[in-house]
Amino acid sequence: MSAALALAAAQRGLRTLCLTIDPAHRLASALGLRDFPAQEQEVPAAWLERHGVRLAAPLTVMMLDAKRTFDELVLRHATPEAARAILDNPIYAYLSGHLAGTRAYMAMERVLEAQTSGRFDLIVLDTPPSSRALDFFDAPEKMIEVLDSPATRALVRAMEGGGFGLGLLALGVRQVLGAFDRIIGSHLLGDLARLLASMNGLFGGFENRARQVSARLRSSEFGYVLVTSPAWPAIRDALDLGRAMATRDLPIDLCVVNRLAPAVGELPSEEQLRASPAWRDLGVSASSAHSALVAAGEYRERRREEEARLARLFPVEQRIPRVLLTAGDGDIHRPDRLLSIGEHILTGAESAA
Repeated sequence: MSAALALAAAQRGLRTLCLTIDPAHRLASALGLRDFPAQEQEVPAAWLERHGVRLAAPLTVMMLDAKRTFDELVLRHATPEAARAILDNPIYAYLSGHLAGTRAYMAMERVLEAQTSGRFDLIVLDTPPSSRALDFFDAPEKMIEVLDSPATRALVRAMEGGGFGLGLLALGVRQVLGAFDRIIGSHLLGDLARLLASMNGLFGGFENRARQVSARLRSSEFGYVLVTSPAWPAIRDALDLGRAMATRDLPIDLCVVNRLAPAVGELPSEEQLRASPAWRDLGVSASSAHSALVAAGEYRERRREEEARLARLFPVEQRIPRVLLTAGDGDIHRPDRLLSIGEHILTGAESAA
């Protein structure tokens, strides 16, 4: 859905960046790429044209590389000496790519960098599914809690005081450091202390950018599209995610419901169906009419059940615009069908504005 929206926006003339977290290989193939790159890459316009899609503006895609983003952040905001000390630290190599929360925070940093660069008119961020998406909206505050906590400050002071030893730290601080100990081992806590001492000058910058990101996320510059399906587990996840977003003052602007059964109207009798010119032109057996009507009836009943479930997601008092897509609305292996899905989403977004 993110790639479809980005493709439709570029087709309408918006310079678009699609930043994705866990891209599927088939999605890269649909855009003429061998795989999603870890650096910005324009989708080949000539390839898209050969497959029926003509863009009016560049479409850039990128897979998040948390470590690369963290490295760039350090080089941009630290002094040359501090940057070298940080990048050469063995603990930094692990934390920058593997520590829980780092990936989510770096995604927000990448969005902020792209947004302030002036190179894009639209940025589409593809978050992980379900409640994991909340990590991205909580990441700035959580990162500050870790980097600017009393425990971290105490560790830095112990290191700057000349030498390092756990005996210098209070019991509460050692308990906090136990989380690091389980990951990297106590014999490496000295490297961790030196890393934090080197990053001491960055703490204020982290805090300022976290506040900036938090404010932007809640501004009119950002919109949120919730993607779900009519299956009960997906609807329950969507309800939980919607409530969690609301408590963070991040309202859902549009909901896309995917893989619905096709809508079926009133069905004719078998005699009426067999007598219709369109059916006669098919040249199939009479028994096929019965099979076709049974299948259509099953689709109609399934759609009714799905609509009843969706009523839980869209109560009358909520006026969230929605886009309904059936299983046959698009094939993401083809860019022209991907574009069609994106047009559905953009039309729904425009009606919401």
